[in-house]
Parts: sequence; structure tokens; C-alpha cells
Amino acid sequence: DGDATRQDGDVAQIRLAALAKLNPRIDREVIQELALNDSDESVRIAAIAKIEDMSLLKQLFQAPGDVGAAARKHWVQLLCDGVTTSPLVAEDTIINCADEQALFAVATHTQNLPLLLLAIAGLNDPQLLFQIASLATHSAARQLACERLGDETLLRELSRSLINKDKGAYQIVRQKIQSLRDASQTEQDRKAKVQQLTDNAAALARSEMNPQFEGRLIWLRQQRDALAASFAAGEQQIIDASIDIASATMACALQQKSQQQADAIREDKLQIDTQTLADTLCSMVSNLAQTPLTTDAIDVLQKNLNQQRD
Repeated sequence: DGDATRQDGDVAQIRLAALAKLNPRIDREVIQELALNDSDESVRIAAIAKIEDMSLLKQLFQAPGDVGAAARKHWVQLLCDGVTTSPLVAEDTIINCADEQALFAVATHTQNLPLLLLAIAGLNDPQLLFQIASLATHSAARQLACERLGDETLLRELSRSLINKDKGAYQIVRQKIQSLRDASQTEQDRKAKVQQLTDNAAALARSEMNPQFEGRLIWLRQQRDALAASFAAGEQQIIDASIDIASATMACALQQKSQQQADAIREDKLQIDTQTLADTLCSMVSNLAQTPLTTDAIDVLQKNLNQQRD
């Protein structure tokens, strides 16, 4: 096995020596084959250093280990040298790049500060931002990485390492930590208010009518409207469902009350009409006792009785 390993190493050295003599433009296909498929990592890395095709380098970004890292580093060199790629094209490429590893490579391998900052501005991965904030040589790069980092645990770790290294970055980190804590407290307060409103709405939906029911329902609607802009997904629907049940209970109660009032009015009218009829009959009987029973008197009495019956 040792002999075989030495032989492989010797053969690789031969390929490396031959590779050093290849012209990137004339021997492009040979170099590409070595970069993509050679069995020796050092040969692949050496071949990558001779590639001038940036699209081919991008194909190698995901190669394992040092091969992928070498491809990304060389791609950055070609992108940011101001010769192979024009500055405007380089800026546009970075702005539209969705590959965070490629952006990280730009941020760590170029000395072109505007392009470096542009790459950091496109990063979202907290671990990559943490590495830049910890290791960047440019203070501006460290500070921008700190501004974009939103992980409180990583920010706390940064605050310990930056306290005596970069005052500006340290202040940014401390402010970010405080802002995250404030935001966390604000969110906790919001959730508490929403939970209380949810519980109150559910309690009212389960309750029966009582003198305080309508006032509580009005208050719930006001609180729901006041919190409308801050509801998370699904929260308002839960509250609305309880309020709808309470509103239906209220509507039913109002309908029953209206019916009861109508019934009471009819009952009062009936009592009045009955009393009027009784008074009229008493008067007619009194008049009858004082009036001779002629045919005309009987007809008048019959007419009055018919009118009272109607």
C-alpha cells in the first residue's frame, strides 16, 4: 500500500509538472478535464488556478473540501480584478447572486472594499456573518456584518471578542443585542394582550346573557380593532370566531326582548280594550234599565253590541 501511495504521488507530481506548462487558452479542454475529474486533489486545485472560464468555476463551487474552496477563491479573483470582469458587471453579479457561499467567498477573498461590502449586504446566513464579523480585516466589513447579524447568541459571543478590538463594531453589537431584547419584550407583551383577548372572547362566547354582556361584547370588538395591525397569522380568526358566537347570542337576546316588548304592548292593549268594553256594556245596561224596551231601543242596543264585538 505504501508503494502504491508513493507511486500515485509521483504520478500526480508528473501531472502537476505537465500542468504548469499548459496554456489556459490553448489547452483549455485538458485543464478543464483535470479540474473536473483528476483523482488527485492537488492536481485539481492547480488546474482550477489556470481556468479563465467563470461559469466553469461556478460548476466547481460545490466540490468537496479544498477543491470547492479553490474554485470559489479563483472565481472571486477573476470577478474582482477589474480586468477579466468590468466593475459594473462585477457589481451586478454580486447584487444578483443568490449563492451565499459565493458571496462569502467575495467577502473573504477580495480587497476591493466596495465589492466586499456589497457581498456582505447580500448575506443572510448568521454563521457566515459571524465569521466575517470575527475575522474581517476591514473595520467597515466587520461593522456591516454586525449590523446584518440577527442571532442574539452569536452577537453576545461577538461582543466579548470585539470589546478590545473594534469599538465601533462593539457598539453596533451592543445596540443590536438591546434592540433584539426590546423586540422580544414587545413581542411577549403583544402575545400576552392577544392571549388575554382570546381568553376573554372565548369566555363571553360560552356565557349566557347577563346585564354586562353587551358592554363586554363592545369592549372586545374595540380591543380586537385596536390590535388588528399586530395580529399574527390565524390569531384574529380565533378571536373573530368567539366574537361571532357572542354576537349571535346578543342578537338572539335582542330578538327575544323585542318579542317580549311586542307581547307586552299587545297585552296592555287587550287589557285596555277589555276594560273599555266592560265600561261600555255597564253604561248600556244602565241606559237600558232607564229606557222603555221599544223596537227602536232594541235595534240600537244590538248595533252597539255588534260594534263592541268587532
